[in-house]
Amino acid sequence: RRARLVGRSCAQGSIVFTLFLARDIAQHIRTLAHAGRRVRMGGADESAMPGMPDRRDELGQLSRALSDMSTALRYRINATEAFAADVSHEIKNPLASLRSALEGLERVDDPNLQKQLLDVANDDVRRIDRLINDISYASRVDAEPARDKV
Repeated sequence: RRARLVGRSCAQGSIVFTLFLARDIAQHIRTLAHAGRRVRMGGADESAMPGMPDRRDELGQLSRALSDMSTALRYRINATEAFAADVSHEIKNPLASLRSALEGLERVDDPNLQKQLLDVANDDVRRIDRLINDISYASRVDAEPARDKV
């Protein structure tokens, strides 16, 4: 009878411990999910996974993986923003020159000067076309390593 009581007590202790462990793990997962939502909404440093990167268990691995992923994502977003700013700047230069040549064309009567302005306009159109092709190519080349890793 005593052996049965001890066995039942151990089983109850195991159940209590299992429930405690499950609750603790679930709480850490909720904390990571909350941190992920804050990063997504821009309200937190992408590498700030609360108190878990130092853990040496699966939760620590998950925390580090999420932190690394969000840091890499932030890096890609920053690179994309810089690329878009560069593209905008590069297209605006020939576009301004094209606009100026076309506006000048309306005011000039000299056929030689009109031809020069048309040549400038055509060169600018080719330059914009070349820039767009270069940008398209660069985007494809940049996307290839990301696709290869998946």
